[in-house]
Amino acid sequence: MTTQSNIDKRAKILDAALHLFVEKGFHATPTSAISKAAGVSAGILFHYFKTKEELIYTLFLETKLEFYQVMMTGLDKVKSPEGKFRLIWSNVWNYGMDQPHKFKFVQQIHNSPFEDKIKEDHAILDMTAQMTQSIQAAIDTGILKDAPIELHMNNFYFLILGLVELIWQKPELRNDNTFVEQAWESFWDCHKA
Repeated sequence: MTTQSNIDKRAKILDAALHLFVEKGFHATPTSAISKAAGVSAGILFHYFKTKEELIYTLFLETKLEFYQVMMTGLDKVKSPEGKFRLIWSNVWNYGMDQPHKFKFVQQIHNSPFEDKIKEDHAILDMTAQMTQSIQAAIDTGILKDAPIELHMNNFYFLILGLVELIWQKPELRNDNTFVEQAWESFWDCHKA
């Protein structure tokens, strides 16, 4: 039986792991440090996650699914294709600002050997397929440049990553409407047909 206490312990473990992985890296973060930061015993940690790798995998999968849900929030209310891409762009960079540890953790995974295993997860494959179909449809209808889908996806990611990192350095830019418009125009100019 799942109780609120069990959910809280699991959530505390995941949150502690997230912060420690971002601050110290995967290899420099022992499970003993995670359990200590979460305020649980090592036995409790291993009750929920049999290995450190399982913990990393679970944390990434849950973070990536949350990221995708945030990215797609409100799309059903937007009619124009450009408006949909702008909302995705806005949702993603605001997620990076509101959830910096999660955003940095996703970056860490993308630069680690864990990414290959995670890419095979059915939920991740479904997300990737949906994004691929959306981008292909936008190419087919002349909204996006006729370029490889992987190029569009990598450009999306790295342009938004650059924007988030700039705003982390200069937080006042987040509320600078002129800057936000310039950032959007720069992003959209790279992709629009």
